Formats: sequence, C-alpha cells, structure tokens
Amino acid sequence: MSSDSPPETALRLAMVAAGLPEPLANAPARQELAGGEVVELGEPDLHWPRWKLVLEHEGPSHLDRRQQELDIDRGDRRRDAGWVELRTTAKDLRAGCAPAVAKVRRELVRGGWRPG
Repeated sequence: MSSDSPPETALRLAMVAAGLPEPLANAPARQELAGGEVVELGEPDLHWPRWKLVLEHEGPSHLDRRQQELDIDRGDRRRDAGWVELRTTAKDLRAGCAPAVAKVRRELVRGGWRPG
C-alpha cells in the first residue's frame, strides 16, 4: 500500500530517513482480542502493528463535522483495542517532519522499540 497524499508520503519518508521502523501506509489494521474476536481498526495513514501505533494526518477533509465524528469513533475503537493513535497537522510537517518524527519516536520507544 502507498500513501494517499503528499503530506502522508512526506511523513512516511521522514520516518524511514530518521531510522524508525518502516510503517505500513493505508493498509488495514486489525487487533485480535482474547477469545479470538477480531476488531477492525480501519486503514490508518501510517501504522506500526508490532507496537500498536497509528498515525493519522489531519488534512482539510478532517474539518468536516461528520468526518470528525467518524475519526473520533475510530480513535475510540483503537484505544479500546490497546493501540495508541497519534494525530498530526501541517505544523508537524515543518523542518522535514521533525515534530512528527519526534512524536512517533517517543511512542515507539514507550512501546518497547529500541534504535538499532
């Protein structure tokens, strides 16, 4: 899968350039719960299944009220399944996406990832 927008592409490339694990882009995310139930977590802009981490970039389409409701419901589902959802905006794209990379690095480390 590939990124759906130029900002998502910039984020993905910045993560890899910074030495972070390569994320999946716009690929289905699922979580199997105890008892075998599978929870569908959508198709995040970027995600790292091993660390249960999702990044969603909030572009102009996310200003729509209905889209915001869908985004909130999806975020709740992800948190209930034990995932962390990070959200970025245009300000996180500054300086080669450095603010977004810092957010993701912090959460990956918190989740057990160690730079190699």
